[in-house]
Amino acid sequence: MNVPTPDKAVDAVYSIEATCRAPDKVSIYSQAYRLLKPGGHFAAYEYCVTIA
Repeated sequence: MNVPTPDKAVDAVYSIEATCRAPDKVSIYSQAYRLLKPGGHFAAYEYCVTIA
């Protein structure tokens, strides 16, 4: 939620089953965007169960 890394410092950001548990969804995606260099990549994997 608050990564102590300078702006535009990384080429890629990833999340594995974390964004769905974040208390503030806007903040977590804002941090990812802030950290990425121009042209950087963001990937996320979330586990989801649906009941029909």
